[in-house]
Amino acid sequence: MIEESTIDKEDSQLFDLLEELLDNPIDLNQAEFDDLLAIPFVDNYTAQTILSYGRERKYKSVADLYLIEQLDKELVDKIIPYLTVESQTSTDIIKPLRKNIFENTNIEFRSRVINNLQVQKGFYNDNYLGNKLKSYNRLKIKYAKNIQAGFLIEKDPGENSYTDFISYHFYSEKLYFDNKFALGDYLLEFGHGLALWSPYSFSKGSDAIKAPIKNARTIKPYTSADESQFFRGIASEFTFGSFRTSIFYSNNYFDATYDSLRKIVSSINYSGYHRTENEILKENNLREIFWGGLFEYSLSDKISFGVLYYQSRFNTPFEQSDYYGLKGDQFDFISTSYKVLLDKVYFTGEFSYNSTSVASLNIINIPLSKKFIITTSIRNYPRNYYNLHSNGFGESSRTQNEFGYYFGFLWKSEFGNFNLYFDQFKFPYPTYSNPLPSKGNEVLLNYSVKPFKKTEIILKIKNENKEISETIIGEDALIMQNKYNFKIEAIYYVIKEIRLKTRFEYVTINNDLDNKEDGFLTFQDIQWRPSKQLDVYARIIFFRTDSYNSRLYEFENDITGIITNPAMYGEGIKWYFLIKYKPFDFVTISMKYSELYKPNENTIGSGDSEIPINLSNYISIQVDIKL
Repeated sequence: MIEESTIDKEDSQLFDLLEELLDNPIDLNQAEFDDLLAIPFVDNYTAQTILSYGRERKYKSVADLYLIEQLDKELVDKIIPYLTVESQTSTDIIKPLRKNIFENTNIEFRSRVINNLQVQKGFYNDNYLGNKLKSYNRLKIKYAKNIQAGFLIEKDPGENSYTDFISYHFYSEKLYFDNKFALGDYLLEFGHGLALWSPYSFSKGSDAIKAPIKNARTIKPYTSADESQFFRGIASEFTFGSFRTSIFYSNNYFDATYDSLRKIVSSINYSGYHRTENEILKENNLREIFWGGLFEYSLSDKISFGVLYYQSRFNTPFEQSDYYGLKGDQFDFISTSYKVLLDKVYFTGEFSYNSTSVASLNIINIPLSKKFIITTSIRNYPRNYYNLHSNGFGESSRTQNEFGYYFGFLWKSEFGNFNLYFDQFKFPYPTYSNPLPSKGNEVLLNYSVKPFKKTEIILKIKNENKEISETIIGEDALIMQNKYNFKIEAIYYVIKEIRLKTRFEYVTINNDLDNKEDGFLTFQDIQWRPSKQLDVYARIIFFRTDSYNSRLYEFENDITGIITNPAMYGEGIKWYFLIKYKPFDFVTISMKYSELYKPNENTIGSGDSEIPINLSNYISIQVDIKL
């Protein structure tokens, strides 16, 4: 799921989402349609099949999923970690509290340090005020899976304080009135992200039929170290029969560039870094008062709709960066979403109004059979639809100035699984990177097959045609750029304890000016598990590309809670090894060493992050304790 992402950011909320689902598996006997759709690889057809089996007979264990003829074993293997069967009902939640609170309390503590062994330029010239160490500490206390409290502190390299970022939350779910309650830091998700969503989500990739479809979790506790784009305050949700109502309030501060003479904000700083005097001057310059509510009604288990309203008010107005950019200090949004299930056909979408224009996304998912499923969607995000809290599906992450059509299908054939999508898009007006209106399209085919019991082969072919701007004879002009990616990967088990992964990937880029560049990446990966207490990972990567424009991404195994998906460009060699050891059932110790070498470079990085040699390496150590 994560490997298709082009985000290279530690502590990404994408990982926290998956970890949360693993830590809180869904009870098959109490699951609802939306609950199952939140699980990776579960589509409309799979969710309906699981629920249909449960209505006929109660699940005795998750192994009952293997008895369902419509579900193949490979799919069940993937989704079982996110599911459970419990004997305890929701009305029994509070009873154990009267007996022994400690028997139903779980404590999770995670502590890690990361140290870059080379010294960056910012430390040499004393621009960075702190030391090189990156530290992270998080404590979560859970009671009976329904009450949770957490505390997190984090420091980035170069920052002076070990408590530079502090996050905290209290959260409860399904107590008495089947409500959610959050105090402190939390996230909000509604519809398909056109009006309100967390900052990260899965996008186009090898799962062609689920890409446009989001599954809103409404209110969730915030447990990440990203220092912006979350809410701090109070939120509550109540469910009465077919009605669900949520209200929320947030009073939070963000880093921003503030012009004291004109008394305006020119930009928001999302990095969270407070390493230099200039970065510290941006700290907490922008205050947002955020409040609103949402109402959802389920006409039946197959038809539901929701309405959202919220107001976002800032202490300082925004300077308009372009003609259709953000302007002012108060923004109001109204959005409505719907879900309709007719037989096996799933209709869903969202319309959002920002007091100026309406953004829309509509999706149809049709399982023609258990082996052939299609998804199609159409999106329209006007040029003057601006929103700081949206994250809608599309080519651009801004949910603005984009019109697009998406078609994808999954075919589970006897000789392998085919995922294919075609996405056509256009930007009717200039964008941040393109001073002229532009358009493009992309097609991706992902084919996976298991020719032998312990071997899987994955083939991915992607072709993207996109207009880009170039200066020709002193004037901006559009030219068509074609980008072609080819990737083949083999995963095979030598023996039960040793898994090997081999990949080769090639990219080539051409445009109308006959400019051409290409690149390749290849790696060999090994995972060795000699016992249940020890996991060892290692990988060596060779790469060469003509420039950053032809970069290739390489998702790595890492310490739990970190996503590492670096862009590899230029020419070089990278290798790493990772060890995870459990000396006791409740303790996991992890350690990773990674090294990047670029023989044709004199330095690595730029600005204050520049390393004055062609070698970059770091070591990270983490301890996880679960009691």
